[in-house]
Amino acid sequence: MRIYHFDKSQDNKKMAHINDIRRLNTRRLASEAGGPANFARKVGFTDSRVSQLIGDKFSRNIGDKAAKMIEDAYGLTHGWLDIDHEKRKSAQEDKTGHILDENEVNLVYATNKEITLLTKYRESTAQGMKLIETAAATSEKDVTKIRSIKAG
Repeated sequence: MRIYHFDKSQDNKKMAHINDIRRLNTRRLASEAGGPANFARKVGFTDSRVSQLIGDKFSRNIGDKAAKMIEDAYGLTHGWLDIDHEKRKSAQEDKTGHILDENEVNLVYATNKEITLLTKYRESTAQGMKLIETAAATSEKDVTKIRSIKAG
């Protein structure tokens, strides 16, 4: 589930394309990391891939999967790379939480199943929440192993 932030002010025609916003934000993170090589190591990308994504002569856009990897490596909330931070007051505000002003709206795209699960989670007791979190952290490999133990 990705969260997208859109500016609904009058100048939204001037908004940069999502690929440009992601590239600018990623370049800023690379700069803060001490350069593309340090950034590549932190995120788990090759130097070549970083050059393709944010170099002066970039040849690839930063897709959802790469954006998630970058956000996870930096401990950022999902969707952070999609926000035009130049309009924000400070980088610290951006990294600690998305504070929406009167000209922004926060849209979440989720399936009905995801919304139902989130609703059930929010309605749960603390014990129920812990059970849901444990189930969510269980990999398919673990589920297969549990099934084979039960069957055997």
